[in-house]
Amino acid sequence: MMNLPHLQVGFPSLESLMIYDMPKLMTIWHRQLAPDSFRKLKKVEVLRCRSLISIFAPSIMGRLNALDTLEIEECKSLQVVFEQTYDTSTTDLKTFECPNLDFVVMHSCASLKNIFPASVAKGLQQLCHLHVENCGLLEEIVAKEGVETTPEFVFPNVIFLRFRNLPQLRSFYPGLHVSKWPLLKGLSFFACGKVEIFASEYSRWQERRDSRTPIKQPFLLVDKVQNSLALFAPVAKFLFIYFLYNFFIIKYLRFFFY
Repeated sequence: MMNLPHLQVGFPSLESLMIYDMPKLMTIWHRQLAPDSFRKLKKVEVLRCRSLISIFAPSIMGRLNALDTLEIEECKSLQVVFEQTYDTSTTDLKTFECPNLDFVVMHSCASLKNIFPASVAKGLQQLCHLHVENCGLLEEIVAKEGVETTPEFVFPNVIFLRFRNLPQLRSFYPGLHVSKWPLLKGLSFFACGKVEIFASEYSRWQERRDSRTPIKQPFLLVDKVQNSLALFAPVAKFLFIYFLYNFFIIKYLRFFFY
């Protein structure tokens, strides 16, 4: 094959990128992209690419404004979803922006420890659904960046969070933070043994922490009592419905087969 060092890859009209069953694939994006490349991309779906280490490389920064759906499954070597880098001239961290991302599924990624850098999470204003399952090393949803003491995460459109079979998951963010979930209607945990407290009001938790009273890290730190109550009421309703659904399904199957 001819050596083309200055070749630029361009897909100016591509809206969906689906990659299945490529066990030797290690990277998705070319390092040199045409200026208008991938700017209309709305959906990225990657399944069973066991050698892939990251999903979004630095070369794709600034091109994900249209992205609304991200589904990653059975990528056992995946370590990071967003591969960030530093600006060589200013030493500042260069970040991704996904302002229209609203549906995220991460399933069976055995090496993944977190999903979003904090800078990306702060921009997820359209996120509605987040489903994370069977990621054995996942410790938190949002990774800590820099030295910010108490970051605030606002998710005005999140409706449903589902976490299943995540034995190492401890918290949404590994440290003090404030979060707001005004539309959250469903919060589901299954086989997440290290999550013992779903949510706690930030101010009260901080007071107990400052008093050096032994306390456990809650999964979420919400901004005030009203948000905390708004969180628990629909969650309780959802868990009750979920229990009834499974109860009757099991009862029906037993009747049908036995």
